[in-house]
Amino acid sequence: MIRCTGNCTSIWIPLTTKGTPSAPAGVQLGTVMRPDGRTQVTFNGKPLYRFAEDSSPMSVNGNGVSDNFGGKSFTWHVAAPGKTSAVSSGRGYGY
Repeated sequence: MIRCTGNCTSIWIPLTTKGTPSAPAGVQLGTVMRPDGRTQVTFNGKPLYRFAEDSSPMSVNGNGVSDNFGGKSFTWHVAAPGKTSAVSSGRGYGY
């Protein structure tokens, strides 16, 4: 389920694709349709986002950040095979 829409996507940029994502063995990528009609990549069933303030692929400044958009609370975590678990505040989550 996509919970980050509207203003949320100006900070948490959806990772979208026009094709089928591929990954090494053991990494479970998929897709989900966004409300705007774009196809978003998922990791273990959770939608993937990029943090606008990260300056490179190795930057993880958004890891552990909690925020609120449109009355929805999120806690964001870096997606890394074998190291990631979705931690929820009970109101939402993201990667």
